[in-house]
Amino acid sequence: AGMNYLVIRDDFGGWAGRTPNFNYWALADGVALGDRQAAFKGGLGVDTDLRVLAPAQVTLHQDTFTNTQCEAAVGARHQQKYGKPFSETYSLCRIEGQKGQGFFVVLFPRKPDEPAPVIEPWQGTSGVKVTWKGETHFVLLDTQEHEIKADGIKAKAAALVVKVTDDKDWSLSLPLGGAASFRGQALKSAGPVELAVVDGKVRKAEGANLQEMRP
Repeated sequence: AGMNYLVIRDDFGGWAGRTPNFNYWALADGVALGDRQAAFKGGLGVDTDLRVLAPAQVTLHQDTFTNTQCEAAVGARHQQKYGKPFSETYSLCRIEGQKGQGFFVVLFPRKPDEPAPVIEPWQGTSGVKVTWKGETHFVLLDTQEHEIKADGIKAKAAALVVKVTDDKDWSLSLPLGGAASFRGQALKSAGPVELAVVDGKVRKAEGANLQEMRP
């Protein structure tokens, strides 16, 4: 169904009492650690690539955990199908960070026979560029507003998403509001707004600010 991934920023507000750790567990047959990245071999036919964009210095650790607890009905089906008691093995990538600093991480699931994505820093440690199967996404995700003039994008925002498939299909989103322009189209809003170009036709949609909504 296309590119489906998570961009996660976790900020600790300058707190330096402990060294933070980012833990990602996956139901996987194993995990291979690299330079600021980890590759999970999925146990259910879906692999996951993990890339650490921030902080500047990290140490990656790996571990496994086997779970033998489940509902009685699930255990019975497992015993009948496989001839042995239920168990699931999880692989862990633990990212040891830096005191007083948060994390900026991308998790990209894909099928084993699909190519790995190219995940690169964009706008320093405030954004990420993700390229996969000829499609390119630019994602800005921070806790403060930035002024951007890069890759044809002009913006003043704290969060921004630009998705480019080709000349006739692309989108520009401001999840937290702000101002931005791309390929001759401009957006400005105090709340969430998106402009999408589909087969050369422009459509605009505004959303509710979930941070300001009350029960």
